[in-house]
Amino acid sequence: MHSLEEARGWIEARVDDVYGARVGVVTDVYFDPEDQEVHWLLLRVGSGDGPLVPVPVHYSIATSGQVWVPITKDLILKAPPSADGAPGVTRDEELELCFHYGGLRARAVELRQRGEDELTCVPGGAVLPFRPG
Repeated sequence: MHSLEEARGWIEARVDDVYGARVGVVTDVYFDPEDQEVHWLLLRVGSGDGPLVPVPVHYSIATSGQVWVPITKDLILKAPPSADGAPGVTRDEELELCFHYGGLRARAVELRQRGEDELTCVPGGAVLPFRPG
């Protein structure tokens, strides 16, 4: 799993799909406030005025300025869009995303134990990292 600090470094990075096709740019990362794990990238698809779409972070690989996601561009383009400026993703919204992308069974099982209107993932771009000390 990727840490919030690592994933925050991906903001503004180019995103390519499983075949290397350019999909968009990371605008934020979403993490679960309960377990602090990053679960979603928020992408601006296409050019600067494209829709915002959540994409699972699982199995993504990042290098300097670029993130590769093991998902097809076509599947990403068909994903439910995110509301611009939304405070986070509710359990039911996240379950819909898990169903859309498939292969996220463990996350879906975990989500079903939470309240239906609970924010299960929140934006991480504006969160100050906790530094023990």
